[in-house]
Amino acid sequence: MGAYFRHRVAADRLISALVIIVILLIQHRNMRTSVFPPVDERLYLTTATIAATLLGFSLASASFLISHSSSESMILIRNSKSFDQLISLLESALWRFFILSVSSLFCFVLNFLSAKWSFVLYILFLVPAILAAITLIWTVAAILRLIVVRR
Repeated sequence: MGAYFRHRVAADRLISALVIIVILLIQHRNMRTSVFPPVDERLYLTTATIAATLLGFSLASASFLISHSSSESMILIRNSKSFDQLISLLESALWRFFILSVSSLFCFVLNFLSAKWSFVLYILFLVPAILAAITLIWTVAAILRLIVVRR
């Protein structure tokens, strides 16, 4: 996981590209005609809602960290290397969840014009947001392990 944290942006781009290529290859292999089957528009609206909710939780977490970072009970957490990673990941996640929410709404509109490209755009922003959520969970778990071990 440490290697991922050091090269997070490049890894996210590579994973996103691989997921898009695999999905398009599977779709091309299973397709009998040249028409891309449209994705149910509710997928985009649901994703926009989930991304906006995750953005709200991330903003609440950032507000909590800002308001409580100077308290004495946070000294152990502030001194851990995971805390710096958490701040970096939280900052990244805020943008990723925001962009996923907006792009999902954009894909909802674009789906009528081009189902294929709206789905590719959707996957392009979905994968980094999922990776941001996973890394946030990973970092919070590392901090919780640190707290439990020290007590």
